Amino acid sequence: MLNGEKNKQLNNMKYLSIFLFCLCLFWLLKACGAFPSKTFTEKDLRYKGRKLGLTNHARCRMDCRHIDAFEIQEIIEQNKVNEYKTRMEAQPCPSIAYEGKTRDGQYVRIVIGACNENPRVITVIDLDTEHECDCK
Repeated sequence: MLNGEKNKQLNNMKYLSIFLFCLCLFWLLKACGAFPSKTFTEKDLRYKGRKLGLTNHARCRMDCRHIDAFEIQEIIEQNKVNEYKTRMEAQPCPSIAYEGKTRDGQYVRIVIGACNENPRVITVIDLDTEHECDCK
């Protein structure tokens, strides 16, 4: 009988250890930002410390290409500028083309009208896949 009780205690300790390990792992992942605490929306977009807006065209392109606001921010933060597609002389504001891979593996280009007072996402392009979009 003593042997059975000892085995039961060892099993309980094993399960408790596994539970504590999982709890610590979850806490660590949450602290590192692996689990966003809120939904990232258009209102959260930032460009060089300023609120980043979206044109209606960009919203339409995002919708049909399945690219969300978090992915827009993700590409901007990767800071990979396509110099060939960037137009610093564009008026009324320079247009800067950022490219990169999103968290779901899409290779995209985000074009920003980099006005000092009012930066805007002009368009969003999936560079790997042609999408049927009717965005005018």
